[in-house]
Amino acid sequence: MMKKSLAILLCMVLAVNLCACAGDLSKVELPPLPEVTQEPSAAPQETEVTAQPEEVSEEVSEPESQSPEELSGQIIVNFKHSETEAFDPEEGTQRILTFAYDTPVIYVAGRDEAAAAINEFIARLDETYYTGNDYGEGYSTGYYGLLEQAEDNFTYVRSEGLDILPLEFASDRSVRVERADSTVLSLVFTEYVYLGGAHGSYVDRGYMFDTVTGERLELDDLSGDPEALRSLLTQKLLVIADSDEEIQLAMEGYTEDRDTALAALVREGSWYLGQDGLVIFSDIYEIAPYASGILHFVIPYEELQGYLDPKWIPAQRLGEGTFTVKPMSEVEEGSVEIVDRVAFADEGTELCLTAQGTVYDVRLQNVNFVEDIGFIDANVQWYCSYLQDSAVQIAVIVPEVIPNLRVSYQTADGAEHKLVLSQSGEDGSYLLLEEDALSPADSADNAG
Repeated sequence: MMKKSLAILLCMVLAVNLCACAGDLSKVELPPLPEVTQEPSAAPQETEVTAQPEEVSEEVSEPESQSPEELSGQIIVNFKHSETEAFDPEEGTQRILTFAYDTPVIYVAGRDEAAAAINEFIARLDETYYTGNDYGEGYSTGYYGLLEQAEDNFTYVRSEGLDILPLEFASDRSVRVERADSTVLSLVFTEYVYLGGAHGSYVDRGYMFDTVTGERLELDDLSGDPEALRSLLTQKLLVIADSDEEIQLAMEGYTEDRDTALAALVREGSWYLGQDGLVIFSDIYEIAPYASGILHFVIPYEELQGYLDPKWIPAQRLGEGTFTVKPMSEVEEGSVEIVDRVAFADEGTELCLTAQGTVYDVRLQNVNFVEDIGFIDANVQWYCSYLQDSAVQIAVIVPEVIPNLRVSYQTADGAEHKLVLSQSGEDGSYLLLEEDALSPADSADNAG
């Protein structure tokens, strides 16, 4: 009975959302082009951080003993989402293109110039993606290029009476943070495009930044002997391909010269510095069939000793922590440092998410609930490299039945925790529940 109620509720929500969108789609305006010379976004506007928590890259237990320089480097990323839709040139009722992209806005505590340089680089990536022009980093068809293709497709399908062919094209770019600390920021951009056919196509591109200077890091910047590093990485790829059963199965019989194909992966854009090692990845179809997706090769940092400059190896993480939540109205002024405010709703309830102790890789993310599956990812709106006895303020509407907001983080031991925000049906208090503990059947019961 509960599953049936959830299904009905989800259908109603989807119907309302689709109806609401339908009335506005014809009025959607294109987002303004980013200015590549723009000033960096201001630091978070909530309570100004006057004393940073313990630097994660220093193995110390007493934060008060650190200097202001050692306390700088906390990274906050706010994700701005831009989306527009286009309709057919005849009646304007058939959607023929959805074009969307996320822009990460970077804040590095105590390093405004570094943040400005990173945001400037990201602005060029945005302009390339939107316009299709090459500003020095990559190539994209751009909105108007895709719109022209979508209009041609619509005209062809209608004129030939081929109603079984899709009329809607799509392009979407998302961004994820793979590592953020006092030395490195690793961003991976995923671009997806659908131009008809059985499925769309997608590609990942990695961009690494020095969080002290804001400069982009390339492979040759990682070592005093770049050629030796490249040679070692190639050797490691061959070893992984010989020992990893999943990669062996994916690549089996797909390429005529496996070694040459693997060596070609050691290039700009196809790698990033992760928390556990340097990761090299392929494009789809490059070394394995589409169904295998993008293959990732993780080379642990300990295997790169002597080749990789030690400053790019992440420091040991220390401390343990967890999250609590309560209304801002119950938080005594000055009792906790609030590093930022994130609005998930214009007129939502103001809550305080407090990290008690030290937590890392904190993400605030929308999730959707699907019956018989559980919670699936939607868009990430906020990221913080670490919080220590500090908090983030959120404005959010908490559903009465199904949670739709996830708070995820890691502890120093590498364990990942996923909590969903809910509200008690008994006293109305706000709760953070372990997502894994909620089965699809009992999510609504636990939510109150």
